[in-house]
Amino acid sequence: MKKLMMLTLAGLVISAGAAHAEAYSKYKEADSNGDGAISKTEFLAAQEKRFDTLDLNGDGSITKDEAKENRETRRENIKERMENRKERRQERLDSTSE
Repeated sequence: MKKLMMLTLAGLVISAGAAHAEAYSKYKEADSNGDGAISKTEFLAAQEKRFDTLDLNGDGSITKDEAKENRETRRENIKERMENRKERRQERLDSTSE
């Protein structure tokens, strides 16, 4: 039981670390001149890039259908990452119980 609790806690810590790493990666990407700060110009450029990603047909607007499709894709990606984490966690549990 202790082993399971420790592995669960370790999984939570790793997940938090991954979320932090992703946020840091996005920060570094937005900081285009690498000065450690995001200027208004850099911020707006990052937002424009995000908008262009969400505007699936490239017509300069995001429709309800595009927003819905983006949301569904994001949910599918999250679900896939969670399933992958669950599989890796189970593999670690299996390897420690042998």
